[in-house]
This record gives sequence, structure tokens and C-alpha cells, in this order.
Amino acid sequence: MTIDLDQMTDAAFARLRKDNSRLTLQYLDGAQYRGRFDRRLAAFAGQARFVREFDSLDAPGALVAEDFLLAGDGSDDGGDGVGAGDGGPLRRAVLESAAEGLDFGLGEGLGYGVPGGVVTLDEVLVPVVAEQPMVLLGRAVLARLPEAADQDAADHGAAGPDAVSGFFLLERTTEPEAIKPLLSGRKLRTLRAFTEALFAPRLDQAVLDLDEIVDSIQEQVALIGRDILGTVKLVLFAIERLDFFGGFSNQSLDKRQRLIRNTLLDPDSDGPFGLFRDMARLRALIYAGYYRREASYRRIGFVPPPDRPTHEGPAPERAVPTGRLSGGESFDVIVVGSGAGGAVTAYNLARQGYEVALLEAGPLVANAEITHNEAAMTAKLYEDGGLQTTANNDLVIFQAHAVGGSTVVNNAICLNLKPETLHPRARANHPFDLWAARFDIDIDRDRFYAAYDTIADFLPIREISETQAGPNGRLLLDGWAAYRQTLDDPDDIAAPAGRFRKNYRQDGYGCFQCGYCNTGCPYERKNDARGRYIHEAATRHGLKVFPRTRVDRVRMRDWWGGALKAQGVYARVPGEGGVWIGARHAVVLAGGVGATTAIMRRSGLSHNVGNQVSFNVGSPMPALYDREIGAQYGVQLATYVDLGDYLLESLFHPPLGLAVMMPGWFADHFDRMHSYDRLGSAGVLFATHNSGRARRDGAIDYVMSGEELALYKRSLATLARVHFAAGAVEVYPPSIAGATLKRGDDIEAHLDHFIRRPGDATMSSSHPQGGSPMHGRPEWGVVDARCRVHGTRNLFITDASVFPSAIRVNAQWTTMAMAHYQSSRDDWI
Repeated sequence: MTIDLDQMTDAAFARLRKDNSRLTLQYLDGAQYRGRFDRRLAAFAGQARFVREFDSLDAPGALVAEDFLLAGDGSDDGGDGVGAGDGGPLRRAVLESAAEGLDFGLGEGLGYGVPGGVVTLDEVLVPVVAEQPMVLLGRAVLARLPEAADQDAADHGAAGPDAVSGFFLLERTTEPEAIKPLLSGRKLRTLRAFTEALFAPRLDQAVLDLDEIVDSIQEQVALIGRDILGTVKLVLFAIERLDFFGGFSNQSLDKRQRLIRNTLLDPDSDGPFGLFRDMARLRALIYAGYYRREASYRRIGFVPPPDRPTHEGPAPERAVPTGRLSGGESFDVIVVGSGAGGAVTAYNLARQGYEVALLEAGPLVANAEITHNEAAMTAKLYEDGGLQTTANNDLVIFQAHAVGGSTVVNNAICLNLKPETLHPRARANHPFDLWAARFDIDIDRDRFYAAYDTIADFLPIREISETQAGPNGRLLLDGWAAYRQTLDDPDDIAAPAGRFRKNYRQDGYGCFQCGYCNTGCPYERKNDARGRYIHEAATRHGLKVFPRTRVDRVRMRDWWGGALKAQGVYARVPGEGGVWIGARHAVVLAGGVGATTAIMRRSGLSHNVGNQVSFNVGSPMPALYDREIGAQYGVQLATYVDLGDYLLESLFHPPLGLAVMMPGWFADHFDRMHSYDRLGSAGVLFATHNSGRARRDGAIDYVMSGEELALYKRSLATLARVHFAAGAVEVYPPSIAGATLKRGDDIEAHLDHFIRRPGDATMSSSHPQGGSPMHGRPEWGVVDARCRVHGTRNLFITDASVFPSAIRVNAQWTTMAMAHYQSSRDDWI
């Protein structure tokens, strides 16, 4: 088909309005342009063909792309003038911003605009794909706006240049279609009434009105997916019945706020309304809906990374070639799961000469597709949009859903189990001693510690700089230095403390602390499993990578000696349905605790499977300081203190992430968020017992014990004292009630009052472990000391699900080391 952009005002913009799309023009400097251009090509490679033409400006105020050829995929868009077609000339194109509502995202205070409402471009790239049929990338000239020139003259005594020439990206962005119908009738009224009750004390100061907030909440639900919609509706149903006779949404604002306080926030509400405490989870969606908007986070003083003087463009993409299975293929080894364990295993086996297929249920997300839109990235990169929980909803479990697994969205923290790095109490209770005594697993420590070193050299792993640690990282260490002067225990006084070691790039593309590690790195500065192990194995050692391939089960057959042999896997591939893939030598599972357990059980291997699940549990605890901190100018997790039974770790988030984890309700939450630059934050991390159990569907049953809850509160008390030692005037413990802890308060009494049960606090884990535990005896474990499934000849597991107990420290490096310790053996499979 032929597309004539002269028709854009009639056809294209009609389409944009119909499907709730927007066009945004972003200013890019030269370095950003080059990187964004390369990233766009990488992102669209294999999906569309490109033709570029260069034309000079023939008249001010017009975009000229004479005989510019658009090559598409042959599909049609229904004849409305926008979409991928069969190729044809692109004629004169004029984008009339004023008439059609084109949104120019040029940055606050840039002071340049479009004369006469017309964009002038003289170099254009138009990739056309089904998912995003309109992208223009080019060089443009924008005229100085008269009002901006006048303002500059007033502010600085002189105006800027009359025009600015640079590179611009014009993108079509589509909000989720049919957002409003997600909720209707009573449930929509309930959401609106609940949201109004939360924001009412400060609604007049908010940058969005109530209807805009409610629409944004629904957009966030749509981003996560319809799987969460049923849960939201159930919660809204329950909230409506907080007033059984009259209905929550029919009550006055004052009564609605009283109902929330009495049923959700009162720690004494053990009666029937105590069941509604879990509805506090809804606040996460509401605050995410508000703080996902740029206007909201600019209002609190957040400076987006592109507006900072330290900002740099993206490093060159380390592309990973991928394939698609049609069924019937066969490989030497199939590795299921591409995170810390699976990627290292696949790399080692491919390097040894095996033909290896790496199967990943999630997508391959190129860095060009990663943005600083926390809402969209959380929905895109996390299981259940980051709202996955244990069966009782007490513990949020963060697990990634992408090639590279959790290494794509973690903070790159690398702590190990070498004795010299641990607190004396941790050395005395070393996991390997426990594994030998209780689980009959004797780890060759010299080899295992050498595996740490091999990984550290390959990634590489180095201590972060003082600049990268930023003000929030220094705050924790300063507070600890002051607090430890009050201690008597010599072991605690000498507790290991410092800046984290991380797997950031060291090749001239170092991290410049944008602060968005948890939603992926759009700058390609992190040596995650995808960018390092998988890229290297795929480009140099023949590894075949198959994203969006969800393994259902392993096909097992009887073998000699009574053992079972893995012959391959059944998987589901988009567009193909169920397919069979054969394995000549071995199958390795490394999909994480939930996925590995589910695959094992669907494969008929249920003995001991799902047992001994444990966690490293954490909670952030922000505090208000007596001075401006500027915590946003540093990496998210920067420094730590190891106190043996638990760790303290500095932790700060961009606005959406901080809003979701910030304790408090009503005006308290609003005021805390609007003190953004005076906030400092850190978290606690401790290991649970291995009392959890993973179900057949991957869900996890876990109930925190009284002993674990006491340890949790003890760690929070220590962190509160460290905050106060660093100069905090208020501390916000992570209780559902969101009460304020002030200097001079009885810290233990406060925590005992507001956190009586695990469900009274906001806790999460990014490090589930166990479910396929190692044990020397088949009757008690799932895998042996070589990570081979008991009773099988060639089925292995190399993720953290083999850990028979929690390792206490952040798990990435140890998971990689375990995979290397096993798969680097020449005789392993």
C-alpha cells in the first residue's frame, strides 16, 4: 500500500485519536541520537526492513521526504492510512502540531518550539512494524519561542540563539486500549470513592484531578494485564462492604476515611474486619497510578536522568540472536530458564562444544525497549507485574520475566559466602556447615570459592565508586559509624560494612547512577546474564536462544538400572501451540523456585519436590532528615552493614517505586513524598527457615514464625537507630498502619504495637530458594551433590531452588557460582 503523509491530518490522526495514541517529539543531543538510532535498528531488526533517504530542506516549515520508500511486512492496517504495507513512496509530510494536538516533550524550560505549528525535519528514519507503526527519527530545526527569548533576557540578561538544530525522535505511543471498560458501575464508583478518601486531604495540591488519578490507576492495571483484574475487583467488592448496609461508596468522605482507619489501619482489629487488612495492597496500585505521571514526579522534586548533567547515552547494544521453535528439533542439551543459574550453565556447556538450546518463557527485551517508565517496565519485566505474593499475601515475591531473568532487574549486588567476608556470627553458622551436617551435602569449598573468582573475573565484579554510591549510600555508612560507638559487642563493632561489589561494566561504559536498576538498564551499563553470558555464548559458542517458549514438562522414560532418562521437553510457543523438543544428552532446569517446581511436578517427578522453600526477606524503611539529602543521585542499593543475623542495605527508589513502598496514608503519604529530597532510605534483609512449600502451580505457601518475626523487628529497631544517628527526625517503619517513629520514642514498643503479625508489615523477597533441595539421600532430597535429580540419569537443576536452606546474603553471585561449580566439570553430564 502507499502511505501519503499529506493525509496524516485526516487518516493518521483519526487513527491516533481512535486508539488513544499520542505523538511525542523528544529532543536528543548528538550522542543520544547516535545511541538511540542504533538501538532502534537493533530493536526492530528482523521485524521490518528500512530504507533511508536524505533530503535538504526545500522550504521552512515543511518536512520533505521525496520518494522515501517505506518497506513493510505485507500486512494491511484496514485501510485507514497507518500501518505496515507493501511499500510505496512517502510524499511531502507536514505535521501540524497545533491543529492536531501533537505533544512536544522537549523538556521543561527548553524554550524552543515549532513556528506555525510545523515540524521541520531533513533526515528521517521510518521503521514500520505491527506493534508500533509510526516512528520518525531525524534531524530538525526548531525556532526560538518569543516568550522564551523574553524570559531568558529577563533572567540572564541575554536571549539564547534564534534556533536550535538537533536530532529528534517522534514516536507514536499507545495507551492500553479500552482502559475505562476495565471497571464499571459499582466497582468503578468504589475505586473512585476509595481514591478520593486517600487523596482528599491534599487533593487540591495534587497535579492530577480525581478522574485523572482513577483513569491512571486503570491504565496501570491494564499494563500489568487482566490476570490482576480479578484480584482488583475482589478487593473492591470487599471494600464496598466495609459498610455492609449502605455501601462504602455511598458514605460521606469523613465516614469513608474512618472506615479505612478502623478496618485497615487499627492493629487491634482482630474481628471480622481484620480480614480486610490485605486490602491495603490496593494502595500500591493507587499510588502507582498517581506517581507514574511525569507531572507528579516533577512536582516532588525528582529530576529525570536525561535532565542531569551526569547523563550519558546508551552503550552499544550487545545483541542476542534468537530463534523460534516449530517442533521436532533436537539438541545436545536443553537449558530451561535464562537467569543467573541457567545462563552460566548454558554458557559453560556451549563452550565445551555441546549444541545447547536455552529456552525462556519471557521475552527478549532489548535495551532499546527499556525506558524510565516504571509502571510500564514493571508490568513488562516482572511476573504478575511485580504483584506476585505468597499464598497468604504476607510476602511479595519479585521474579523477573525476561531473557536474563532477575539479573536484568536486580541491583547487581554481589555478596559471597567466603568466610573472610562475613560477620563472625555468620561464619559460625555458615550455610555449607549446615548443608553438610543436616543434608549430607559436602561442598568442595576450594572449588566453590574458585567459582566465585572465575565469575568475578568474567563479568567482572568490582566495588562501586563513591560517586555511584551517592548521598544515600554514604548516609547509611555515616549513621552506622555513629551508632556503633554506642555498642559493646566487639563482633558488631567490627561488622563488615562498605560499598557493594557489583557487576557493572568496566569497559568505558560504566554506570552513571541513573537509579533505575530495578526496571532494567536502558543504557546497557549492567553486565547482566543476557548481556554477558548469553551474548557471549550465542555469538561465539553457538548457543541457540528461544524466548517466549514456556516449558510445560520434561518427557521422562525408563532407563537401565531403574533410572529415568530425560528425552526432551514439551513447550508452548506463540503461534505454534505445543511443540516437542528433543535432548540427546541432558535437560537442565533453571527457571527459579516456582517454575522449576511446577515443571518437575507436571513431569511426574513429585517426590520431595516443592519442599524446603526459604527466603531472604527484606523491607525498606525511609526516614525524613533534618537537611536535604539528594538520595536520588546514586544507585538504588549502594552500601551495606553485615550484622550476622541480618544485613542493613541502603535503598532508594525513583518516585513510583518509592510511593508504593512508602508507609503512610492520606495526607501523611502525600507530605512524605513531597519531602523527596529530604528523605533517606535503607532496608533490612534476613533469612527465613526453610518451612515454605511450592505448589504444583508454582504458588508458594509460607507462614512466618514468631522467631522470624522477632528477628525482623530487631533488625528494624537497629536500622531506626542508625537513621537517628545519621540525623533523621522521623523514621517510617514498614507497617501497614504507616505510623511515624520520632526521635525519643520507644522503638521496640512502637514496633511491637504496630507489627504484631507478619501481615501487619510490608515485606518482600527477590531471593526465593529451595523447592528442589539438595540432599545426599534420595529419600530426603530432590537433587544430589552434583545437582542431578535423584533417580534420573540426565536431568539437572542449577538455580537457587537446589539450596536446602537460605544463604542469607543477596543470592545472585552464589547462584552463578553453584551453576559454574557444577557445569564447568567436563564429566558433569
